[in-house]
Amino acid sequence: MMEGQKPDVLYLQELQKLAHGFDNLLECLRWMVDIVDPWLGIKRYRFQAGEFARGQFCSCIEYLLQSPDSPFLKSRRAQNS
Repeated sequence: MMEGQKPDVLYLQELQKLAHGFDNLLECLRWMVDIVDPWLGIKRYRFQAGEFARGQFCSCIEYLLQSPDSPFLKSRRAQNS
């Protein structure tokens, strides 16, 4: 997805499914806006077009919302403590 472009419906549905709902996806995306993580490559492919970039972005969302090592989940837990 290129900057300023809206995701198509199927891609958005895929992201919501990976995030287990729109609220989780939105919270994760808000968190990602300010993060620069060379390992995750968030800034590098967040708004790129093409299937590879979409796949990378989906993998990133899945990791951030499901991995016990996720920096997003760690920051979320810290806020809720």
